[in-house]
Amino acid sequence: MNDYRMKAEQLYQNKEYEEALAAYNEAIRLSQPDPDPRLHYGRANTLKKLAEQAHITAQQRSVSLQTMTLAELTTYTEQEMRKYRRKEPSSDNYCLEIIRRAVVLRDGDAWAVLQRQFGENVRIWFGRHPSREAALRLDSEQSYIDDAFRRFWQAASEQQLAFHTRASALSYLHLCLNCAIMDALRASGVEKEPIPDYGQTDTDEPSVEDSYQESELWETIEALLPGEKEKRVAFLLYHCNLKPREVIRYCPGEFSGEEEIYRLKRNIMDRILHNADKIRWRLSGKEG
Repeated sequence: MNDYRMKAEQLYQNKEYEEALAAYNEAIRLSQPDPDPRLHYGRANTLKKLAEQAHITAQQRSVSLQTMTLAELTTYTEQEMRKYRRKEPSSDNYCLEIIRRAVVLRDGDAWAVLQRQFGENVRIWFGRHPSREAALRLDSEQSYIDDAFRRFWQAASEQQLAFHTRASALSYLHLCLNCAIMDALRASGVEKEPIPDYGQTDTDEPSVEDSYQESELWETIEALLPGEKEKRVAFLLYHCNLKPREVIRYCPGEFSGEEEIYRLKRNIMDRILHNADKIRWRLSGKEG
């Protein structure tokens, strides 16, 4: 144990923090159940240094992205998007920088690039929407796509939404398309579209980084919810990360007000909490 402690201290002095952390962890493991307090102190200092390094690296990466030309960002984004669709490890940073320039800096060229990058996704979503045929009797496909981007732009710029992943931006854009279709159908007197199939995943479009999109989990939760409104609110709040006032704004006429949203939210959480054991058993592959 002492050998690992001395090694860790030397590595720390040499600024080899990752190696030092591994040595401290091993020293603590060997000294169980009563490790020397100096080991925890050294480990804490090492973690602090690693955090500082990570912060500096993130700042440098941010500055580097901001100095890239839009053409360079576009090239890298296309490369990363192809990786993402093949389910390979990919970076969101280039795409997020384009979004920042388009929405925060109001760069028209960046906005045009963003529409080209995400346009195919919106076209796929529209093509598979359950109310596609009814919607097309009212307007063209391109009109709904344009409306989805308009809503995305207004919401992102006016509410200063911050997207931390490419998937979260795509999820919000998908919601904007659904709202555009729903509003058109409602205005024409056509019955609104059914609730989307939350558990369905599609290899032709990027998946959304949200635990509620995992089919087994959602099927379990969906079975606990008593009505269509509860399922709808669960989707909007937890899948789309909307706030109650945003639900009212993007789903006008569907709910009586924010109080109804909060009431339904409480009902949803009560059912989940009361059935926590059932959910755990289901996800663990056992039958309750």
